[in-house]
Amino acid sequence: DLEVSASRKDPGTQVSLGWGAAISHRGLFWRLRAGHLGQRFFVPVCLSTQVTALPALAATFTLPPILCWLGSYLVPPARRLLERLQGPGAREVEQAELEAGFRGAAGDCVLMAGPALRKRKAASKDGGLVVVRAVYGDLDAFRSEEAGGGALGRRGDALRWLDVTLPVQFLCKGNKILIHGGASKQHLMGFCRVDAEEPRLLVRYLHEGECHECVVSDTGTLAAPSGADVVEDPAVASAARGRALEMEGEAAEDLVRALIREGGAKAGE
Repeated sequence: DLEVSASRKDPGTQVSLGWGAAISHRGLFWRLRAGHLGQRFFVPVCLSTQVTALPALAATFTLPPILCWLGSYLVPPARRLLERLQGPGAREVEQAELEAGFRGAAGDCVLMAGPALRKRKAASKDGGLVVVRAVYGDLDAFRSEEAGGGALGRRGDALRWLDVTLPVQFLCKGNKILIHGGASKQHLMGFCRVDAEEPRLLVRYLHEGECHECVVSDTGTLAAPSGADVVEDPAVASAARGRALEMEGEAAEDLVRALIREGGAKAGE
């Protein structure tokens, strides 16, 4: 059998959909696939039992990519139109859900603050892995705000990104970080859903005196440290070392109080 296929997973629902075109001794087929949490569904659609039928052969292998290409241009405008038709109320509900998620992430960070700061302190002393900045969400928006030179908080403008420095440091074990792929990172402790169509995770860290930076997709695997992540730009490396020195002066009590204030609204709901 010869098959050409492609699939896409939605990070929010963890549903993956695929469409393949295949030729075999039984004929020409489209193979439709769907998967969710390990459950897989497969639907073959027979287009022709004659492998040499030129019209069927052309339709089998040319129609799927053409439709996918058209969909990439038609779906985003259709989604925006649907949001406008739903009115401001739907957007307000979604914004409230995002706010609740951000407050929940702050509450999670309260529980992780003590262990994460102890790991950071020990790593700083021994030249181990120190996370100086970790951001989840729309990285273009984050870099734009970072380039503005202002003070960055734990959340981006319009909830498009979230600072996850503390959770990622908490995940560090033996001066190594491993986040397995295959699932959206919004479900990790200290993370949450952000207002970004394709969120990514950026981790900037120091290891053995060198500055590293890596970026992975929402469902990608993160393994650090890695020699491939070394930052060559001296300005970025210098800023990372300066950030590490600032973080050494952070008191656990002040950090926890700030997180409690940020997540306090959740308790009152």
